[in-house]
Amino acid sequence: MILVKMNRRVFIKEVCMKKIILISSIILILFSFVGVVIAHEHEHGKISVSNVERIQVYPSVTKLHPPTTHFAIAFPALLLLVEIVYVILRRKPDILEFILVIAATGGVLLATASGLYIYFNMQEPEVKEAYEIFELHELLGIILGIVFVVIFTLRVLYEFIKDEKVKSFVRWVYISIIAFSCLLLLYQGWLGGVMVYEYGVGIIYQYVM
Repeated sequence: MILVKMNRRVFIKEVCMKKIILISSIILILFSFVGVVIAHEHEHGKISVSNVERIQVYPSVTKLHPPTTHFAIAFPALLLLVEIVYVILRRKPDILEFILVIAATGGVLLATASGLYIYFNMQEPEVKEAYEIFELHELLGIILGIVFVVIFTLRVLYEFIKDEKVKSFVRWVYISIIAFSCLLLLYQGWLGGVMVYEYGVGIIYQYVM
């Protein structure tokens, strides 16, 4: 009787956790798509300077990348959170966790692809400091894209490994890489913010009398 009650509690906890993760993922996706819509609806902003009206124009090529970064940061962060919860509960990776690995990898690769598209299709920053940040931001994007492909590969290999010790080692390796990658993603995102808000990279100003 006690065993049945314990199994029931474990089952209820698992169902609740799955619901929380599923709802969080849905909310995350909705917010990401809202970001895409907002980014593409706002073509420019107007700023009045004395008698001169300055218009901020966002070229189409630069509008593609920012919305995709939502996925590249949020999905890996959610994946890391789930991995931590699974470790605390001593739970082995399952299909839900694997789906998040796919989502995180896809999100990072999407952001990397859109970032490279901008890199090869927009004018390079003229200010030296901005150019250096621009190059570092692009390099980190490529590295993170490769790293998440490695994470995905390790997760797939995990399923085919029979030895439990090796399996556990592989799991800890890719969890550690995920944690480090999340920190790197935050740093890269901060660099992107510095480029746009401090140096105006990707923004064209038009002045109207």
